[in-house]
Amino acid sequence: DGIQTCILDGQGTRRILWVDGTDVSKLTIKGIRFHRGTRTGTYYGGGGIDMENGAKVTLEFCALTSCSAFQGGAIYIFTDTTLTIYTTSFTSNTATNNNKGDDIYNGGNLAIFDSCPEGFTGLPDEGEPLKTAGSLAFGSLNSFTSGSCSICPLGKDRPTDWHDPNSASTCEICSIGKFRSEIVADCTICNAGKYNDNDNSDALLHTECVACAAGKHLQDQGTTIASHDSEDDCTSCTAGKYSAVAAPSCTDCPKGTYLADNGSDPTLHNDVSDCTSCPAGKYSEQVGGTSCTDCGQGKYVQTTGSISETQCDTCPIGKHN
Repeated sequence: DGIQTCILDGQGTRRILWVDGTDVSKLTIKGIRFHRGTRTGTYYGGGGIDMENGAKVTLEFCALTSCSAFQGGAIYIFTDTTLTIYTTSFTSNTATNNNKGDDIYNGGNLAIFDSCPEGFTGLPDEGEPLKTAGSLAFGSLNSFTSGSCSICPLGKDRPTDWHDPNSASTCEICSIGKFRSEIVADCTICNAGKYNDNDNSDALLHTECVACAAGKHLQDQGTTIASHDSEDDCTSCTAGKYSAVAAPSCTDCPKGTYLADNGSDPTLHNDVSDCTSCPAGKYSEQVGGTSCTDCGQGKYVQTTGSISETQCDTCPIGKHN
C-alpha cells in the first residue's frame, strides 16, 4: 500500500533524491514511489536517486517509474557507493545516452535480492542475489519485480541468517533483550529504562520491553543487548536521587531537600516526594543532597526546606543556639 499512497513526484522537471555519503552514511527507504524524476542535460544521471561520496542506500518495497536522465534513468550509483535492493520495481525509465542504464547505471556496488527484507517472509528463494557488485555491466537492467512478501507478526522477525539459501523462510521470535512493536521495524534492542528477559517462548512478550521500576534506572540507549536482558540491569538510584518508571537516569533531589538512603530500597527513591525537606535549623544548597547542613553557631532558621546559608538568621540578643 505504501507504494500507492506515498509518492515523490519530480513532475518531469527535477531530480528527486540526492544522497551524499559525506552527510548520510547509510539510508534505508521503504514503501516510496519515485515518479517522473528527471535530470536534464549531460549530467551523470539518476533522475530518481543519485548516490555519491560513499553513500549506502537500501530500497525496500519501492517503485521507480517514468524517471529519466543522461545515464541511469532511475538510479545512478557513483564510484564507492553501495545500493541494495529488495522487492522493488522499475517501470518506464529512460537513459537518453544509449545503453547507459534505463533503470540503473552502476559505477559502484549493487546487489538486487529476489527475497524479502528483514521483518518479512514469503518468497521461496532465500536471497541469492540476482546481480551483485561487479557483475552488472554498464547497461540497461531489465525491469525487476519480485514476488509478494508477508509481514512477520509483531514480536517476530526474519532469522538472522535469512539471506542464507538453506535458511527456512519463517519468522522467529525476537531474541532476549529485543522487541518489535512496529510493522516497519526490525527486532530492536530495548530502549533506555527498559529490558526484556523473556526466553523467546512467547512473541507477545517481545512486542514491547518491560519498564524498570520507579526508583531504578537503565542508562544504555539500546546499543548493547547484555544491558537489557535482565531486570538486574535496572540499577537502584543512589542517595540524593529518585526516578519514575522506565527512567534512563535518576533525578537529583531539589535544593532544600535530601535523601539519605543509598539505594538499598528503591521504593524510597521513586518520586520527588521521597526527597525530605531540610528541618528547621538546617539547609541544603546543592541538588542531589544526601544530608542537610546545620546553620552556623549563633544562627537559626525556623522554616523547613531552606536552600541557602543566607536564610540562617543571627540569634537575637540574649539568645543562643
